[in-house]
Amino acid sequence: MQRSSSENSSSNGYFLLLFTGLVFGTLEVVSKLMPHIGPLQMSFLRFSIGGLVILPFGVLDLRKRETQVSLFDAVYVLVLGILLIPMSMTLLQVSVTKVPASLVAMIFSANPMIIAALASLILKERMGLVEAVFVALGMIGIVLIIQPFGKGFDIGILYPLASVTLFGLYIVLARKLSKKLGSVFVTSAAILAGSAVLGLYAAATGVELFASLTWKDAGYLAYLGIVVSGFAYVTYFRGMDLTTTNTGSAVFFIKAIVASVLSAFVLDEVLSPAVYMGGVFIASGIFVMIAGNSARAGKYRPAR
Repeated sequence: MQRSSSENSSSNGYFLLLFTGLVFGTLEVVSKLMPHIGPLQMSFLRFSIGGLVILPFGVLDLRKRETQVSLFDAVYVLVLGILLIPMSMTLLQVSVTKVPASLVAMIFSANPMIIAALASLILKERMGLVEAVFVALGMIGIVLIIQPFGKGFDIGILYPLASVTLFGLYIVLARKLSKKLGSVFVTSAAILAGSAVLGLYAAATGVELFASLTWKDAGYLAYLGIVVSGFAYVTYFRGMDLTTTNTGSAVFFIKAIVASVLSAFVLDEVLSPAVYMGGVFIASGIFVMIAGNSARAGKYRPAR
């Protein structure tokens, strides 16, 4: 009975992660449908909505932990929020205006490899053979995608590359606090803090955050805020709780596949063979990580 319950939990986790990947994959494409809305405006609106959607789940989790939020924690959350929203996510929205939506999603699929590399450098986490192969395949994939030494190199591709690197840095720096306060609470608080800072910056620089919005835009923004930046983040963390963090890394490749298909049908985008080859390397890296960790888990599982 216990084993059956465990298997059901894992199945629910896989379903939640699949849902997350499918929803995340629509982000860049839907953003492209609102070209008249600036990156700063888009980031502020969708994450202000998303942060409020996630917050009740985060507060509930925090109460279960019976943990107090210190002044240092609050300041640290603010720093994380600035790194996440005004920097990483706003750069992501800039990326959509510079390069194809599917290309942005493909680069973002290497996020787990970037996190692993940054964790090794910053947190001094030991990188075994599986992790080294995982990171190496991801880096090869990124090089094939951006083609830094090729004649067709587009400098606009540096925007999504900077965005995914900053997002990886956010994840790594948030790890210790997330263990204390919970990933969902830290994410919701960081999103709201970052959105507030972005709003203050917009007010100071004269950017109108609610200008040029139509009823169609309101529908798109409600979807991006409530579903993509809200519920999908909750299902992402819950899915990893029910499976493993490494299994959760597959979300970003599912996202890339969905974005590529939608971009082809909705935006008529076509990517080069080199980009798809890069995607194959990234997918291979994710497979190596999941398979390697599954094998290690089986090796060290206590005998019954």
